[in-house]
Amino acid sequence: MKRFLLPLFLMTGACTTLTKPFLYEANLYSNRVYILGTVHGGVPMNDVPADVLKKFDDSKNIIAEIDPERAELKENFRQQWTREEIEIGALLQDVQKTNPGFAKGLSQKLGIAIPTAPLILADPPLKLSQRLTPKAFALTQNYVGSMDLNLVEKISPGSASRFVIETQSREVMINKKKAQSFDPKFSLDLNLLSRATASGKYIAQLDDDEVLSPHCRDLIDSKEIVDSFEKSTEQKLNELDLLIDDYRSGSEERILRFTAEHGDGLNVCILDERNQKWVPEIIKETERAGMYGSPPAFTLVGAAHLFGPQGILELLRRAGYTVRRVQD
Repeated sequence: MKRFLLPLFLMTGACTTLTKPFLYEANLYSNRVYILGTVHGGVPMNDVPADVLKKFDDSKNIIAEIDPERAELKENFRQQWTREEIEIGALLQDVQKTNPGFAKGLSQKLGIAIPTAPLILADPPLKLSQRLTPKAFALTQNYVGSMDLNLVEKISPGSASRFVIETQSREVMINKKKAQSFDPKFSLDLNLLSRATASGKYIAQLDDDEVLSPHCRDLIDSKEIVDSFEKSTEQKLNELDLLIDDYRSGSEERILRFTAEHGDGLNVCILDERNQKWVPEIIKETERAGMYGSPPAFTLVGAAHLFGPQGILELLRRAGYTVRRVQD
């Protein structure tokens, strides 16, 4: 997965056992499902309480936002990455015409070679200025300076975000705790999914292979562009520290507050819209496990998806399920 907003994945960093994990049980008649609020970084498997792992290991049916081993999902991300490299390659060629040395430096920062054959980008259905927010487009336009604006208008928001962010990037010294927030070895949900795959469990993917709607991705790219100009690396790392504390606290209220304060208007498309799609799938897979007399299904979703009026727990209650927090 390309880049993530903090509310989207709730990173954590410390290495101590989760004393109050966000684990819930939902019941309706003979149908039962466990739901664990997870994180995409900073929590090693050693931090997961043994009783939570036992429930996970006992389940034969795992429900997750995405299955990272799904071939269609991998192919979608590969195609997106390739498209971005072609579009960024065209930008580098444009810079090379007037400033070869500068183009070479940008190429090295981006890790993308300047193509030798001329690249001609097709006219997209929507221009970049129609997809980015006005503020993000103005910042991008100012940043690319003397580049051919007609060419810039043909690239996608993902390419614009990648170009702007990665060419501004600079090395920053961070401590071990923060480094673990970005280390895949400390990704709770990915490690649990790897564990499920290794043991041959059935994994149901809640998202389609695009994961987010095109409009939502455009909003995320816009936010990332704006943040790259308005927030220092230190500010972003401080937000991680706040998030670490909130997740480790086990407090639903603190997760809700952080999501509201840092969502920047994206919570509807990142959380609410996906929750509406996910809950019927969670119910279907829960009933499927119950029908065959299997142990309760086990659901893995980002903790921010659980709470609030449009949260998964509330939507399950509206569907008739009794929901309780597991406090073993």
